[in-house]
Amino acid sequence: MLGKYLSVIMIGCLSFATYAKTESLDRVVAFVNDTVITQSELDSNIKAAKQQLTMEHKPIPDNATLRKQALDRIVYDSLVLQIAKRNKMEITKEELDQALLNMAKSNHMDLDQMKFTLQNQGTTFDAFSKRIQKQMLIQRIQQQALASKINVTDAEIDTYIKSETNKKLGSGEYHLIHMVVPIPEGATSTQIAAAKARANAVHKKIASGESFEKLATASSNGADALTGGDLGWRKAGEIPSVFSKALASMKVGDMSKPLQAPNGFHILKLVEAKNDSTKLSRQDVKNQLSRRKFDESLEVWLKQLRDQSFVKITL
Repeated sequence: MLGKYLSVIMIGCLSFATYAKTESLDRVVAFVNDTVITQSELDSNIKAAKQQLTMEHKPIPDNATLRKQALDRIVYDSLVLQIAKRNKMEITKEELDQALLNMAKSNHMDLDQMKFTLQNQGTTFDAFSKRIQKQMLIQRIQQQALASKINVTDAEIDTYIKSETNKKLGSGEYHLIHMVVPIPEGATSTQIAAAKARANAVHKKIASGESFEKLATASSNGADALTGGDLGWRKAGEIPSVFSKALASMKVGDMSKPLQAPNGFHILKLVEAKNDSTKLSRQDVKNQLSRRKFDESLEVWLKQLRDQSFVKITL
């Protein structure tokens, strides 16, 4: 089996809306500006998502939840790819070949070994290459769209270096999963209180023995759907500050209390930790804070992109 890095890339490449004409017998499940998403495309992505979640030993949500997660992912990817199409942007063969070679090396393989491994997993190298090429294009568009928004000042670096979070978490890495009870944009105090009550109820369920992982998978939504609430490995400075403050007092296996963020109440679980006493340089801190700002800006940008587009779900 390919390593974790390749596994994450594969799940990130599950869904891409096609620009081909829809076959007459294939039902349209969504319109995304001038692009259509078909039932067969959605079914294919749902199947792939189930395979990926099974391979990573993650719980599979109920069919309705998984269908929504898969469709959301296709919609977001389609919107970004439409930007690339309008601007005639592409990933060159040379760029793709280098990325595939680097991916093979990172998994201690050569290209032939990677091709063989992919075949054993039921994926052709050609299909995998096309998925990687599209994912690279999506990432390039995102980077260009947000580059001007990512600015870390000297004052921010100084503040982080002096923070209790830095003193407690240092240069270690942390594997987190989370779930969120969303708060609607422009929510009233009543709506916020209701979301907090639901988050507290979920927290109580987990404390009583229900699976955090199962609930996290079911609650995953939006552009990050299909990851099962898995935030992966992050350095402390890359983690949103509302999370890192709670993380500073957590041990492996611990769950946080509901944490209020602009988009909802989050509950975290610390899955693994790699402690490191190395002192962070200013450049290390800048890189981590840049990653944090990028992730936060990306969430906002994708939501704005969807709000400004014609998206009609016909399911």
